[in-house]
Amino acid sequence: QGRLPPPAVVCPTPHFRMMSKLQSQIPWLAAGAICGVAGATLARRLTRSPRNEGTRIVGTDFRGKPSTYIRSEGEGVVGLLAYDICEPLTKEEYNRWLFDVHYHDLMANPHLDKIVLRTVSRDKKARLSSGAAVTNDVEFYRLAELHFRDFASYDRYIAWFQANAIPPPRTPAGRSAFRFYLLSEAESILRTPAAAAAPAALARAVPSGHAAPREGPPVVLV
Repeated sequence: QGRLPPPAVVCPTPHFRMMSKLQSQIPWLAAGAICGVAGATLARRLTRSPRNEGTRIVGTDFRGKPSTYIRSEGEGVVGLLAYDICEPLTKEEYNRWLFDVHYHDLMANPHLDKIVLRTVSRDKKARLSSGAAVTNDVEFYRLAELHFRDFASYDRYIAWFQANAIPPPRTPAGRSAFRFYLLSEAESILRTPAAAAAPAALARAVPSGHAAPREGPPVVLV
């Protein structure tokens, strides 16, 4: 009597062992969560600010509203070649030679990256922003863009054809009436991501066949 019972031997239950293990891993779990948040934040920053984004130009438009756009340098050199079709060739005859013969010959040159064609619309006429009609000093059928990596690539393109001449029956002689042939460098004026998303959001909000809402004076509800 008066003696304390012997200390009980406590056997850790599976639940107790699991809790102990989780407690020992809490610092590692916290570190992992912090790294995950930091990685997600960094990814968002990289998405918002790509390395070759260009220069942001901030100002106001003619309505007095704030405006921001991105001015960036384009890559490569583009040859701008405008031409008409020599008579008496028809468009069908010309395009048959162009796509079945000529472009096979041009693309054989390893220094030419690609060709982009822009055929002038005869039905839809361009107008100034004022709505006035445009009087052009130069008219042509089509504009061909010859894309090169740089000016050095263009020089190699010319040198390659001088060493590998196209046979006269396959050349543009008697088929293409050149209006001009110029070399150009590109520069882009782009919307900022927020400005680019605004028209798309408005298009989703306005049902098909309905006009977009116009701005007007504020409405006061009484």
